[in-house]
Amino acid sequence: PAPPPPPSPPPLPDPRAPYLTGDLNPNHWYVYLSAMIKHIRRSRPYMAVHAGCILDRYGKAEQVWTRLMIHMSEDIGPAERNLPASIMALRQAYKELRLTNPDGARQSLIHAIVLLATARKNRVVDHMAIMMYEQPLEIFGQETLIPDDAFDYHGRVGRELGRGMEHF
Repeated sequence: PAPPPPPSPPPLPDPRAPYLTGDLNPNHWYVYLSAMIKHIRRSRPYMAVHAGCILDRYGKAEQVWTRLMIHMSEDIGPAERNLPASIMALRQAYKELRLTNPDGARQSLIHAIVLLATARKNRVVDHMAIMMYEQPLEIFGQETLIPDDAFDYHGRVGRELGRGMEHF
């Protein structure tokens, strides 16, 4: 008879395991930050607030606010035109309240996360940032960047060309 096959190697440990145990390890704060943003992006306010509050408890509120402000432009952009003013006001309220009224400060943070999670999403700003800063500038060409009517009578070149109101 043939010898039995060798035993299968033990399964590799799941690299996510330390984060999924329920232990709130402060060394894993960046994973909570990523989770918060994923929940905001997918319009899951309760889960986003949960992750944000864990981060706040670990003293990572500044990292949360920084990421919220980036996310506001990256994933929401012009879909919610007044949102930046609201988020900035809530951030200012958080800063003013955190020493004298921690509960009020926490509510400002939660309010901001909920606004972002429930906002309409539009990634046009992020797409344009990628296109404008990560692509070679030559792809657009000078004739696209500076149209002929940009040389109007306000500038030296336009005046030399004798441009008038029709180029304004």
